Amino acid sequence: MKITHKTWLIFIVLALFSAFAWYQFSYPFFKTIDLTVDRTKALSIAKDYLKQRDVDAPAFRTATAFVIDRRSDKYLQKTIGWEAEQKFLKEHNFELFFWRVRFFRENEKEEYLLSVSSKTGEVTGLRHVIEDTAKRSLLTRDAAHQKVLEFLQKTYHLDPQQYTLKDEFTKQYANRTDYSFTWQKNSVSIEWRGDGKKGVAKLLTGATISGEEILSFAKFNFEIPDEYDRSFEKKKSTGLNLLTFVRIVNTLLFAAAVFFLILRRNHLAMHRTKKFYIGIASVLFLVTLLSEFNHFEDILMSYDTTQPFRAFLGRHFVEAIWGIFFGTIGILMPSLAGETLRYEVFPNKKESSFLYYLQTSFLTRGVFRSIVLGYLVCVILIGLQTLAFEWGQRSIGLWVEKTWLTQFSSAYFPFLAAITLGLKASIFEEITFRLFALSWLTRVLRNTIPAVLIISLLWGYGHSGYLIFPMWFRGIEVACLGIFLSIVYLNFGIIPVIIGHYVFDVFWSSAGYLMGKTEPFYFYSSLFVIFLPLIWGGLAFFCNRSVRENTLRWTLNHHQKFNLEVLKTYLKNNTQKHNKSTEELRKEIISHGWDIAVVDQALEDLQNSGKPPGQA
Repeated sequence: MKITHKTWLIFIVLALFSAFAWYQFSYPFFKTIDLTVDRTKALSIAKDYLKQRDVDAPAFRTATAFVIDRRSDKYLQKTIGWEAEQKFLKEHNFELFFWRVRFFRENEKEEYLLSVSSKTGEVTGLRHVIEDTAKRSLLTRDAAHQKVLEFLQKTYHLDPQQYTLKDEFTKQYANRTDYSFTWQKNSVSIEWRGDGKKGVAKLLTGATISGEEILSFAKFNFEIPDEYDRSFEKKKSTGLNLLTFVRIVNTLLFAAAVFFLILRRNHLAMHRTKKFYIGIASVLFLVTLLSEFNHFEDILMSYDTTQPFRAFLGRHFVEAIWGIFFGTIGILMPSLAGETLRYEVFPNKKESSFLYYLQTSFLTRGVFRSIVLGYLVCVILIGLQTLAFEWGQRSIGLWVEKTWLTQFSSAYFPFLAAITLGLKASIFEEITFRLFALSWLTRVLRNTIPAVLIISLLWGYGHSGYLIFPMWFRGIEVACLGIFLSIVYLNFGIIPVIIGHYVFDVFWSSAGYLMGKTEPFYFYSSLFVIFLPLIWGGLAFFCNRSVRENTLRWTLNHHQKFNLEVLKTYLKNNTQKHNKSTEELRKEIISHGWDIAVVDQALEDLQNSGKPPGQA
């Protein structure tokens, strides 16, 4: 496959336009991300804070996870818009991103849960969980109220003139009484649906005191009306219904791959590529398993201290390994079936499957060019998505979650989590939907265009679990990206779409570390994973092995060898009776149930012997 100068020019121009569109419309989102305080700093701040409260922090196990206030973000986006949301956050010193640090002990109820700002390192919240029978000195309601007010004034400079006492709650235990007080900021009242009848969001601050101890406090709590939550859940259910339907269809698609795999189990393309795909599945298994340990802190956050710690970890990792194993070996069915179908449906599009590169080499300058093209494909994908979001926000009130900006912050090594996501998504999805499903539907429908549209829609609505509203928008947006990827796949092969998909996913997973404020390690490691495929490209460029396609040969078992001799004898004795081309004769023999491996080998042997079985 040769990429012409005209093609390069078109892709470069489109990539430049896409990059400009992204910078114009999407880049401003990243200015608000501040990850100056990393996991280590957050844990250190939390330990120091507990030490000031005379708590023996080293006596506890710890877990630190990154948290995003999704509910507040979604509500503010929907009601006042993104630009007004940024003004609101700045005016009220309200933060959407923070670290949650947990201190706990096995078989004990007592634990501490602290919230630490990822921007300033300020402790913005605390919850001290104690036994119901724990004893504290008794306070009157007025004394408790005064102590809580003094604490908030000292800690967060709360001005009583700007707040109104909203709620107070008293809970009595056998040996103590807990008092909770919540104040509402007078200047914040954001209506849902604009008329106030559906509820109003309020900005709250408060604390709970028991005896002389402040058991819990929160600098800010954004209280959202119940009507919004009900509306949100209703909208979300639409996306989940779409996702359920698509999963049913994808299950049928997977079943079709298994059926075709059994039907063509001795196909030459399948035989030649099976070790390669087993290797890919093994790598994905190991990378995904490593990712489980990389997210160990998230696992600890879910630990229930009523159960033995080791038993909890044992169950978790057994279940994880079980799920990872079946999740990764699942790639074998569509990949092997896809290689076979591509060989039959698109015989002239050899670069559309890995079989071609196994017959030639992965280290050629053609591969280098495909990798570079993949980066241009990624930039164009980002531009297409940016324009789709911009149109949606202006025309239909689109609103989105921003969790993907920092979704791997809780991992010990976010760059490793990004690699795992990029590899799994790009390889599995491109093989399933482009290599297998597109070839299969083209075979069934006998037309590539409807096959591209159907597969792109299935792939698009398979992403309906992402919280973008209206829920139907996600499927259409990703389907458009799928159509573009399918065009690239059909014209330039499988490497550009896998590279483009990988870099696209890794970019969005690492964008917060690239454009936001963060430590140099996270910035440079994010750059590394984005440009990782270029290492392969550099090797391919400098090695530049010759592109010479090796002949495919079967390895036949004893039964197949016997049938081979029978078929060759039959064809030799009936050469004059066939007035057909070799390909026509091949299809006719296969249609009578002959093993395709035996048929191909027989025809090849007769061709090489100078006694062709049919008319060329």
